[in-house]
Amino acid sequence: MDTSETYIKMCDCPEIQEEWKSGDLCKGDFYFSRDRHGRPTSVVDIYDGKGWALLPRDVNFGWLPRQDQIQEMACTCVQAYACVLREFYPFVKTLTMLKHYCIQEYSMEQLWLMYYMHKKHGKVWGGEEWVKE
Repeated sequence: MDTSETYIKMCDCPEIQEEWKSGDLCKGDFYFSRDRHGRPTSVVDIYDGKGWALLPRDVNFGWLPRQDQIQEMACTCVQAYACVLREFYPFVKTLTMLKHYCIQEYSMEQLWLMYYMHKKHGKVWGGEEWVKE
């Protein structure tokens, strides 16, 4: 699981955070905290299923989706995982050939998130934030 500062920054956007509700936190979910100014910190934890009552009340949390959760988000009701997998490879190939991304610099979670954001929201990762294509 990618818990890097880059991945946290990539996940700290409305499109991803709206997919998750704090009440929907399940055992095994990853989350990060934000400082009092709303900026993400690199503090990452795994929810242990014991309830929000044990978490500090003054901390604002954000969700870090796992690769399987991103893949679920990328699928629609009529689209099977096989279709998404068939689309993923050409997407990554396009990143390397046409957009000159060095994919070795990205984790699989980051690549899947880039695929999801491109497919669902028409955005690309600009290095610091998501931008419309």
